Amino acid sequence: MKSTGFSCGPFADVLKRVDDFGTSLYFSQLYYETMMQHQELVVQLQIAKNNDDPDLIKELEEQICFIEHACQITDLIDLPFSENN
Repeated sequence: MKSTGFSCGPFADVLKRVDDFGTSLYFSQLYYETMMQHQELVVQLQIAKNNDDPDLIKELEEQICFIEHACQITDLIDLPFSENN
């Protein structure tokens, strides 16, 4: 966020809280989009299994595995702006 020159006082505190809130919304949206992408890949994987397409199955399983591992890593570390901080 662009600095407004407030380094102390009530406006500095509000500015920090607004910045933290905006950042939290951004990360929440990214997480939501990732979960939606994961669900779409799971559906596509089931269709590929029904069509018996081994190449597509392997590709989709790799993509799903990547998303699942990325989410596991974020669970292990404290992300900035998470409720744990």
